[in-house]
Parts: sequence; C-alpha cells; structure tokens
Amino acid sequence: MKSEDRSWTTGALDIRTAFLLAPLEQTKRVLVLRPPKVLISGNIVHPQELWYATGAICGLREAPAAWSSYKDSQLPNIQIQHGEEFFRLVRSKADQNLWHLKPASDLEAAPVALLGVYVDDMIGTGPRAILDSLFLAVQKTWETSRPQFASDKEGILFCGLEIHDTGDRLHIHQRKYLLDLLNRYPDVRGGASQPGLKEPDDLLPKNNEQPDLSRLRLAQKLAGELLWITTKTRPDLIYVTSRIGQYITRNVEFAIQLAHNALRYLRSTAHYEIIYGGNHSSDQGPDVGPLQERVGAVEAYADASFAPGNDRSQTGIILAWNQAPITWLSMRQPCASLSTAEAELQSSIDALALTEGFLPLIQELEPRPVKTFLYNDNQGAVTVMKIPQGSWRTRHLRLKAAWFFEQLETSRYAVYHLPGKYMLGDLCTKTLQSLRIRELLQMMRINIVDPVEGESKAAVVKKLESDPNDHQPGGVRSGGEGLKLSEKPWGGAVELVELDAASESATKGEGRVSSPGIPNMGVVKRALKLLLGALCLKRSTGKVVVTIEEDKHELDVTTWTVAVLALVGVVLLCCGLAVGVARWAWTAEGPRIQSVRVEEDEESENWSVLSSAELREGIDEDGYLDPAIETTQIQ
Repeated sequence: MKSEDRSWTTGALDIRTAFLLAPLEQTKRVLVLRPPKVLISGNIVHPQELWYATGAICGLREAPAAWSSYKDSQLPNIQIQHGEEFFRLVRSKADQNLWHLKPASDLEAAPVALLGVYVDDMIGTGPRAILDSLFLAVQKTWETSRPQFASDKEGILFCGLEIHDTGDRLHIHQRKYLLDLLNRYPDVRGGASQPGLKEPDDLLPKNNEQPDLSRLRLAQKLAGELLWITTKTRPDLIYVTSRIGQYITRNVEFAIQLAHNALRYLRSTAHYEIIYGGNHSSDQGPDVGPLQERVGAVEAYADASFAPGNDRSQTGIILAWNQAPITWLSMRQPCASLSTAEAELQSSIDALALTEGFLPLIQELEPRPVKTFLYNDNQGAVTVMKIPQGSWRTRHLRLKAAWFFEQLETSRYAVYHLPGKYMLGDLCTKTLQSLRIRELLQMMRINIVDPVEGESKAAVVKKLESDPNDHQPGGVRSGGEGLKLSEKPWGGAVELVELDAASESATKGEGRVSSPGIPNMGVVKRALKLLLGALCLKRSTGKVVVTIEEDKHELDVTTWTVAVLALVGVVLLCCGLAVGVARWAWTAEGPRIQSVRVEEDEESENWSVLSSAELREGIDEDGYLDPAIETTQIQ
C-alpha cells in the first residue's frame, strides 16, 4: 500500500430496516400469527387460517437478537476489493463489536482499517480510499444510507456523537443532542459557571416523607439524559451525574436541583469538545519522567474524596491513552474508609481494575509493548502500594493491595506520586470552581474554543439563546434592549455586561429629579438616587441571579442587599422630605410679627411697643435686628 494512503479518516453509514432483514430462527418456540383482520374481512384469507413466521417482524421481541446473530455471521463473509487486493473483516477478541480489516492473504497481519458496529450503525476508520471500498461492499450486502465522512464539511453523526476531521485533529462533541436536551426543559433558563451545587450536610430530607412519584420519575429521566452526554464527551459532569443518582432515592428534590444546574452549565459550555491528535505541550501534563516513556502508554489517574457529606468516599478515575482521555469514572466506594490513605488506595485499585478491562483492546490496536502508569496524589497510598512492609496499623491496607503487589512483581504497572495540580481524577471526586475545571479540561484536551469551520464560542452559545420569535429555551437575548452577551478573555461561559436602558441611564446619573417648590433638595435627591439604584439593581439581578439555582434553605445575599438598600433609601427619603417641608414652612408666606416689646431700662418695669413699620426699619438686609434693639419677647 502506498505511503500517501496512510492518512486515516473516519466515516459512517446506517443499515436501513435492519431488523426486518434477519431470518427468524425458531429453536425454542414456534411463532404462529393470525392474519390481519382487514384481510379476513376482505375475504382474502380464511378466518381459520394461521401464518407461520419465517422472518423478523417489527415489534417482535426476538428481532434484535436475530439481527445481531445474522449480522455477525455475514460480516466475515463480505469480500472487500481495493484495487487488485482483497480484504476480509476479522472480529476482535477484546470487543465483539469491533472488526479488523485485514488482507485476505494474511489474516495475521496488522489491520489496515477498523469497523465498529452498534446495532445497525457502522463507523469505520482508515484511509479514505479503503473506507470507500469497505462501505461499497457493505452496500452490496444490505441497503444502507449514503456514507458520510468526518473530513466533509458536515462531519458525521454516530450514536449522538458529532465527529469532525480537520486534517491533524479529530473533534468530537454532542451539540445537536445538547440543543434537543435544553429544548425539553424550557423552564430551566440561564447559565452556570460550575456544574455542581453546595450539597446539604444531611443527605436525607428533613421531613423524611416519601417523594412524589412524578418528581421521582423526573429525577430519573434527568439522570439518564445527563448520563448519555456525560459518558461520551463531558467528563466535567461525571461527578454531578453520579451524585444525582445517589440523591434520587434520598433527596429527590435536591437531585432535581442538581440536574437543573447541570443543564444551565451545559448551556454556558455548549462549545466544549474533545480533541484527539495535534500537538500537545508536555507542560500541561504530569512531570513524572521522560516524555518519550508516556508516548503510547496507558495512564490511570486515581483520586478520592474522603467521606463527602459524612457518606462513603467518592472515587474518581481518568484513563488516558497516549495522553488523551478514553474513559472516566466517578462512583461511591463500596465500603467506608477509615482514613484518606485508605480511600485513595481503594480508588487506585479501582483504577487498576478499569485499566485491566481496557488493556486487551489497546494491545490489539497498539503494535508496540504498552506501558501502564498509575498516578495518585496521596503519598501514604503510594507508599503502601510500593512497599508491602509496615506496622500492624496498616496491615488491612496491605491486604487490600495484595492483588496489586502481584502485578508489581511482573512489572506490569508503575506507580507514581503525582502533585495535586496535575491530578485529572480530581475532576471526578468533588465540585470544583470554574477556573480549576477549565485547567483540568485543558490538560485532558477538552477544547473550550471551537475551531471547526471558524465557528466562535459566541456563535455556538447564540444557537442556545432565547429568541422572542422562536420557541427555543435560553438564558438571555443578544442585541437590542435587554442583556447583552460578551466573551470573557479566558473563554468559557458568557458574561452579562450591560443592563437595560433604564438601569443604564440610572447608573450614569441621567435624568434629574427636582422640585421647584422646595429649596435645597440635595438630601432628597440623594435618597431618591439611592432608592432608584436599589430598584435598578433588583431589576438587573432579577435577570441575572434568577439564572442561578435557587436554594430555599439558604439566605440569598443579593436579595438581602437589595432589601437593605431599598430600606435605607426609603428612610433617607422620608428624612429629606421632612427637612424640606420644615424649611418650606419656615420660609413660606404666613403670619408676620406684628409688634415686639423692648426693655428701655433694666430696672424699669415699663415696656415700650414697636409697630411693624418701626420693627422693619430696625431689621437689616439679612433679616437680623439692629444690635441697639434687644428682642426679649414676641407677641
């Protein structure tokens, strides 16, 4: 085969009406059917006539198993011709749904292409010319859809996975499924910067009442929908999805809250995707040895969260091959741990068991010897796995790690202590802040800026926004009045940066409030501005904060802040109005001083009376009496 044909790509096709193509093997029971009543009423068949089923029928319980057996028997017999060479499909020993395309003359040779089968969907990877020959042979056997290739502009859609090939990189995401999922829940609006919420100290609700059946089914439905996208392309949701499953039978309302917040997080991070291939700088991964030793190696990142919520510890595992993630796991440990080291040791053993399940498949695909590394960020657990000796206090840990000691003797695994900064398993054990989540995702080659067809993050998020002219759910609208979208410099979720016109003008001080009948309204204006600012803040937070999951058991800091500001504004407004009314009453037109009595002699008890005119002559321009006149009493 020519060297230029070694550029692999990915293609897919679908077999139409697959269940109706398989012959029905009735070994355990004989299937006899009555003809449709319309044929009997039309005198086409006799009323007592019965039919013997010779093939699969829609809705028949045996149809899927019959198709699976028929398909597996036909695939090895398909002759694939490419040029002058002939090839055959050989079933994988590690996975029954994987087939290797090998030369018919040498079935022990390395595969030139791979074919994966899921019921009636097929996906192949290999050189484009060989895939064309493979799909052509399949089309001659069964009726199929038109083959699609990831290198095409539209990419391919396989089992909900959208795959795009950009030459040196393979991009995988599930945006179509995500958009459909968000459309199912129009009441869940807005976005979130992290997938999880603060969990209650007690897993059980306070009332201990039986949950409503409809709410329980809703929680189960949400868990299943999130599980489909979590296990395929979104490892950042694996911990939350695991906790939702744990809360369903304990606190169903909190499970629903967690699921709704996960949907908001998905809306904010709809542009995330997995990338395979391309250059990947070594400084983004663990520094545990020469980089060439990790090329082609299987690496298991094991971590544990010790007794979260006074419950059993949580195990988190990320399994990578050639520094790219291939599977991830988050689960509650089967038994309680007495220490952090024991919890970390249990997660390491679970990681090795998971690795053992994938190694046979990887060894089939990798011609070179496969090295296996185990990483853990707990020095105590690593010491127990490396050094079997110890005191009686750690004897139960050594017994738990006995199986690993046997593997260590054959040098099948190498154990390293990994700093927590590079522990990818941390993503699967607890709720993390958004910056930490993005840091771990970038180490796992989860792209947060979509490069496919030059489509930016804002364009992807715009597809999920709410529009008054359509029925799609979404957080906010873009452009015109209302909130505007802006990209943050680090990528990730969208940011709300502007308020509506009313609150914007209020924050800029536009539009003055004045009262010509009241002099000096400074205090009143300040009170009105404060009150208006509080109302605008309440209005804006009504658009922003409502998108965050509402917890009735905790105080909403923003709501209290708005309430306090409004109360202070009302008090200052009342004080300002009182001061203004008092000043107005003092300077308003009203009764005037008619006369005053002036004492002429300190020893004299006689009083003189000044008229209003005389009094006005003794008052200066500023309204003060002449010093020569001492006012002692006013009538």
